[in-house]
Amino acid sequence: MIGPLVTTDAITSTVLAGTNAIWIVFLVRQLHWSPQVFALVLSIGASGGFLASLTTPRLTDRYGAGPVMISALTLAPVSQLPLLLAHPGAAGQLAIGCGLFAQLFGAVTHGLTQRTVRQHACSPDMQGRMQATGQWTAFGLRPFAALLAGYAGTTLGLRTTLAIGACLLLLPPIRLALTPIRLALTPIRALRLAPTA
Repeated sequence: MIGPLVTTDAITSTVLAGTNAIWIVFLVRQLHWSPQVFALVLSIGASGGFLASLTTPRLTDRYGAGPVMISALTLAPVSQLPLLLAHPGAAGQLAIGCGLFAQLFGAVTHGLTQRTVRQHACSPDMQGRMQATGQWTAFGLRPFAALLAGYAGTTLGLRTTLAIGACLLLLPPIRLALTPIRLALTPIRALRLAPTA
């Protein structure tokens, strides 16, 4: 169970590190956003993460940890569509703000749930090693992803590179949906209260 969670987290983190390295350039250069608009849209997106921190336990209570994680990962590629289709103007800015809201809502929901599931599934004497491995795979490749995305953005174009990133974000929910995790209906509240084996 831990392996698929670590790999899907690593793929998502790496791809988003690449796309995040160039989407700001895309917004400023091609969609001509002002610093004020950029800050406002970022605040809209951040509220998605805040909402997820409040609702994740209730979501897993109702739907179970597995379905919630897969659904949350599915929000990542879907949230890229407004960015890929937007044109300069207020409508595009609002659409991208909503997409960023969905992306951060999904990221926080998935992050909270998968960490709880991993800690429950791992024996106490391996917790430190499991956490270190998860952190290294999730964050260790980010600088290389950003560098590669910058090169791809220069050679292929910013919108094309962002589209490739959106397609790669389809891999984590598919990977998780092909494992028994999709059937894990345990709420994370119960996992926090249950003793680890």
